[in-house]
Amino acid sequence: MSTAISVCAGDEVRDASMHAVLPGDGRGIEPKVPRPCRCSPRDDRTLVPRLAESPVHHESETGTSQDGRIMTEIERSPTRQLTEDECWERLARAPYGRIACGAAGVIDIFPINHKTDDRTIFFRTSAGTKLLELTIRAAVAFEIDGYDEHEAFSVVVKGTAQEFDRDADVLAAERLGVHPWAPEEKDRWVRIDASEVRGRVFDLEAQSAP
Repeated sequence: MSTAISVCAGDEVRDASMHAVLPGDGRGIEPKVPRPCRCSPRDDRTLVPRLAESPVHHESETGTSQDGRIMTEIERSPTRQLTEDECWERLARAPYGRIACGAAGVIDIFPINHKTDDRTIFFRTSAGTKLLELTIRAAVAFEIDGYDEHEAFSVVVKGTAQEFDRDADVLAAERLGVHPWAPEEKDRWVRIDASEVRGRVFDLEAQSAP
């Protein structure tokens, strides 16, 4: 009778029928004892699944991309300064703005409907605080802003405000089509001569979630 032996990968292959007689015992035979396996130990690293690399979030996270990924300051589109022509184009399209003026250390801001012509801002008002402040201190700031699904912007104009009532100037201003939303009568005309115009725009799509 023969007994098959285990064969380990890397061992020399022997005939499984080979056997040896034990000394002093002719009755029994002992199966050949296999030699210890010389196989290399299994690499434990193959048993451990590789962990998915986690995204690194920096402290400068400020927005979300269209695919939902957190964006850093470096990845965001930078704020773009508008050219002077672009500023006036947006001023011309805006239906209203805000004028900031002050007197005796007090600053007031008034929303006004306006029109532009030859890089000058025109609006109508009535006798009251606004006109009084413009008379006392002509230096003013005028601001518009807006946004849509693509971008947000703002434009600031600094200059001097001056009331005018000469017939020819009033007639020309009336042709611009300034129509105040406020129901009160606005029979006084004011223009702002700009000395400085600045604006900026930045992308909203880069920060919006999907």
